[in-house]
Amino acid sequence: MAAGSMTRNVSRRVERSVTEFVVGALAAAAWLWALRADERWCQRHVVIGHWALDDNARTVARNWRIAAIVMGFVLLGAVRPALAGWVSRVGLRKVFAASAPTCAALILALVTSEGILEYLRSKKHDPTAVLWTEARIGQPDPRYGWVWQPSRATILRVAGRTIEYAINADHDRARSVEDVPDRSLPTILFTGESITVGHGLAWDETFPAIVGQALGLQVVNLAVHGYGSDQAFLRLADALPRVDRPVAVVTLFMPCMMWRMTHTNHPQVSLDAGSLTLIPATKSWRDLAIGQLWLDVVRYDSDAVVTRAAALFRETVRLAADRGARALFVRPYFGKREDGALIDQLFTRQGIPCVVVDIGTEVLPLDYHPDAKATRRVAEAVVNLLSSGSSGVTN
Repeated sequence: MAAGSMTRNVSRRVERSVTEFVVGALAAAAWLWALRADERWCQRHVVIGHWALDDNARTVARNWRIAAIVMGFVLLGAVRPALAGWVSRVGLRKVFAASAPTCAALILALVTSEGILEYLRSKKHDPTAVLWTEARIGQPDPRYGWVWQPSRATILRVAGRTIEYAINADHDRARSVEDVPDRSLPTILFTGESITVGHGLAWDETFPAIVGQALGLQVVNLAVHGYGSDQAFLRLADALPRVDRPVAVVTLFMPCMMWRMTHTNHPQVSLDAGSLTLIPATKSWRDLAIGQLWLDVVRYDSDAVVTRAAALFRETVRLAADRGARALFVRPYFGKREDGALIDQLFTRQGIPCVVVDIGTEVLPLDYHPDAKATRRVAEAVVNLLSSGSSGVTN
């Protein structure tokens, strides 16, 4: 009996030591991660998921570090002694057995929450409700995920303004439905997302239209609301062969466009040794309501998307050069920009021309898109750079 009790005590001490070591290692990992998660790290992993007016990498880095440090102290000062004491009293096997109902309840709660959130999300996206612009005038597309419906003009009410979105036969926004580009004319091709499309703006107020007017060149606006950098690149790559005399290609860049590259609601673009491969759209945990909520709160992504974006931008330059055209990227920001390390990696180090434009806080009423005045500022910066022939990152 004494021998059995001694063996049990030794076993409990070993189990307690293992528990203390594991929890202590988790606390140390949290502190080491806090040491690493500086502003540059957040620009690669977190800030890419922020919207245009929320590129505050410094604040995000500070909050993540504080959370990690606090978690480390909680693990070491509270969880470690409490859990080790419990294991010492009842043994590791009974701890696992006692924890099983709690784990099962958590799983059941997650499943129930997912059902409730999915129901609420389905009500929010009722077809009779007001939808995103891409849902109202777009259509599904197996290659890009979605494109504008061709040969159609739609009147929408945006930020208190009545706007006509004329889409030509090539699925591009244009001056009118009948305005199909003449492939023999010198042309600037624009690609990007809603800012390039001209969300809430008349055609003549969009920055592609202003640039074309200023330089006396035909413009093709390939942008579509909600696009990631991969979708924008793919539309450009497909459109270039349809133009005989491309003069320049202008690509809008916003950090959120890299975040959209991680979405599985459209085919993924992969570049392997210069060869383009499309990975079909799939369902993933991100499509679950809880997955969306987690991403909205945590906003973490692997930095692999930064590497992918850098490759796409290099390929954009190569495709343009092969056709004798200039490649230019434009990064508008709203009075506050903390993505210097990201811009350095994507453009400066790669020798890719990028014009960074401060458009202040002039946005459409109750909307996160630049107004006509701010958009003109973007256009003027693009015109100046294309006219001067300069290269590199320009502020």
